[in-house]
Amino acid sequence: MGNFTTVFSRWAHKILWSGLAVILTFGLIMYSPEPVRAQQGVAPTVIPAGGCAIDGNLLSRTPTTPPFSSDNGDFLPNDAAPGSGGYVFTLAGLPVDTATAFHIIDGYDAADANIFTGGSKFNNDPNTWVWKQGKAPGKDDINNTLFFFSSDSLGNIWFIGSGDRKKTNGNTYLDFELLQNPLYENPDNTFTSLGPDGGRTIGDIVISITYTNGGTNPQLFIYKWDSIAQGDFEYVLATPAAGTTFLATNNDSAIVVPYGAFGSNDYSESAFTEVACNLNDLIPGLDSCIGIQTVIVKTKASQSINAALKDFVTPVQVNISSAPVVSVNSPTICFGDSAILTATVLSGTGPYTYLWSTGDTTQSITVYPDTTTQYSVVVTGINGCPSPPETSTVTVIALPVCFISGLDTICPLGTEQYYGPDSLNSYAWTITGGAIIAGDTSAQMVEVQGDGICDTTFTLTLAVTNEGGCSSTCSMTVYMIDTVSPVIMDVPDSLFLQCASGVPVASPDSITVTDNCVGSLVVTVTDSITNDTVCPNQFTLTRTWTATDTCGNFATATQIITVFDSIPPVLYDVPADTGVCCADSIPLPANVTAIDSCDGPVGVTLIEVVSDSTSPFYFTLTRTWTASDTCGNTVSDSQIIIVNDSLYGGWNNVNINSPEGDMIKYFNVSPNPFTSSAKIKFSLYKDAYVSVDLYNFTGVKLKSLYNGNVSAGANVALHLSPDASMGPGMYLLVLRTNHGIETRRIVLTK
Repeated sequence: MGNFTTVFSRWAHKILWSGLAVILTFGLIMYSPEPVRAQQGVAPTVIPAGGCAIDGNLLSRTPTTPPFSSDNGDFLPNDAAPGSGGYVFTLAGLPVDTATAFHIIDGYDAADANIFTGGSKFNNDPNTWVWKQGKAPGKDDINNTLFFFSSDSLGNIWFIGSGDRKKTNGNTYLDFELLQNPLYENPDNTFTSLGPDGGRTIGDIVISITYTNGGTNPQLFIYKWDSIAQGDFEYVLATPAAGTTFLATNNDSAIVVPYGAFGSNDYSESAFTEVACNLNDLIPGLDSCIGIQTVIVKTKASQSINAALKDFVTPVQVNISSAPVVSVNSPTICFGDSAILTATVLSGTGPYTYLWSTGDTTQSITVYPDTTTQYSVVVTGINGCPSPPETSTVTVIALPVCFISGLDTICPLGTEQYYGPDSLNSYAWTITGGAIIAGDTSAQMVEVQGDGICDTTFTLTLAVTNEGGCSSTCSMTVYMIDTVSPVIMDVPDSLFLQCASGVPVASPDSITVTDNCVGSLVVTVTDSITNDTVCPNQFTLTRTWTATDTCGNFATATQIITVFDSIPPVLYDVPADTGVCCADSIPLPANVTAIDSCDGPVGVTLIEVVSDSTSPFYFTLTRTWTASDTCGNTVSDSQIIIVNDSLYGGWNNVNINSPEGDMIKYFNVSPNPFTSSAKIKFSLYKDAYVSVDLYNFTGVKLKSLYNGNVSAGANVALHLSPDASMGPGMYLLVLRTNHGIETRRIVLTK
């Protein structure tokens, strides 16, 4: 069974049997059952090293006389002696392994507070026992009991116990009762036993040591709890096989007690007894796979099964099993994974066989559950004792749902945000293809920047982990496509210009261009001219802007500029009309120039025409200056020079006589000079067609004041007011008839 310290450690839930009680009883023998043939010897336990010498001595490595040797172990160490024998307790009486070894100290004499009442019997239901405070008789008084459990190489469980007695006179009885279910001492002076069979459990054991008349050679009796009738139970004597029990007392000398007993460090002769018993041998067949939960050590008044109980040691709760103690891992896996289950034997003696609920018979198995599933294993040791089914729960955690939210088409240089599912423990983003992840790749959201290459893709991959540590992976392929053309805005309006020089310079910056995607925009501008004439200032210009984005999408916009020169040049320094009295007074032609809005200075031609000539002293000279631009727009302006020496007569009336006599009765101007207005009055002697005109002093006609037929004797009154063409100075009023002319000089003052 291997290292017994391991075999009987910390596994209360693995007990097949419940209970262990050791009772030291000193009393009268009421009957004489057949004792077990037990003698001194070495219990073949794994612990202590070298087996345990049942020799009436506490120290290991002594004695060395057969059947003992210096390689035998015992309760206490003996490092001063040669040999390799081991031990279970320190010299201070402390157990090396507190799960399998126990040292219980009970008060003695007046200090012994707990003893049985007289009504508590050996064979009675422990639930009927009663305890009280009191002093036990010296031969029934217990001070120390040391016991431990170990195993041999075949996995059999051994009980090794020891006890003392204060007095060695008279008949005394020391019992070790081993119970398969718990027994508790209650504060209200009662006991509680959980044994289902009359307060005990069938198969419970009492290892009883008897001294007759204080003798030096104790006898050993083994009792087993059994059913003797329906609902009736009692202890029945058992006969173990030879070599499965050992018994010894210090019947030849006093022995050293390092931890002290009854106020001394020595036991007197026959005051100390030790016993060893192979528990599995006591219960043949399948029932030999025992489990012990309580040990109570007590004394009694006689060997009778109805003997009154005397002193006791508080029941000790233990956890002992002859079956392997097994542990199976209970892994947590993610959906889709496998789990390896391993049965680990914590205590027992191998080799072992394994039987899983799956039918597998190996120590480790691999399972593939898709939901949380329980598996069990039973491990059987070399002694044939199977462990209780040990259950493993494989917890299957669902995989997290993985998805990526975001556009599956972006601009080649676009930046887009992509999201994973909410509330997961971790996120891990990776990317392949023509894009990069900007910033943290372990957040729920990432920003992806395209590399600007059109008609390519990238693949974004996300691995997510939930709080159970399970991961899922998902991917998304994103296309970097741009099929949308740029938008051209703020295109200049169509223009209608006179001159080619007014055409604005072609510039890409004359328009505004936007695009749905970021990236470079190339803007070009071209001009196309349609000209049906040779005139440089008459044509149609079509200006076209073309905007092209990174992916080759383009847009165009046009502006129509019409150039049509319809304005003639402007003549400068054309002299005003004038009049002269004679031909030799005609001034030289003026130096007239012309400026065209498109062509600038242009040439001027002069043409002089004489008209209305009645004599060398009476004619009209018209000087006409003409200028044309390159588009054929022409301007002309003239100066009229009247040559008429009759314009300059005296201040008096000039009467032109006709064959009929005088024509003008009167021709008056008042006031003269005048400032704001003047009245002109005239009358004729004969009917005639009359014109009255106003001339400036140079002979230029300014306005006509009257034209019409006038009857003889009629009085005609005219009103003259100066206008913008008249400034202060001298003017001529000329009255004409078909018979002659009459003039008056008038003066306009401020």
